[in-house]
Amino acid sequence: MKIKLYFGMENVIIDWVMFYMKIKLYFGMENAIKKSGIGRAFYHQKKALTLNNIEFTTDKNDLDYDILHINTIYPDSISMIKQARENNKKIIYHAHSTEEDF
Repeated sequence: MKIKLYFGMENVIIDWVMFYMKIKLYFGMENAIKKSGIGRAFYHQKKALTLNNIEFTTDKNDLDYDILHINTIYPDSISMIKQARENNKKIIYHAHSTEEDF
């Protein structure tokens, strides 16, 4: 069986495996990016996870998760990455900028 996950305008199809998974979404400096495109990505990621019944947290102190999804590379992201590595968590780095943005 295949399952479709919707992330913003992208469709991702994966093989369905019965498993429990919890994602930690991390956006450094959340208040500063709230009204930006990255802020919209944060909204869409939370919506996609909710629609697909995948549990997630945005609490930076929560250690009960399987995958850390880093969306912004700010100095405080380093501590989240270090914490994830120390706790043997998987990490996804997501870039929202392209060369043209600079």
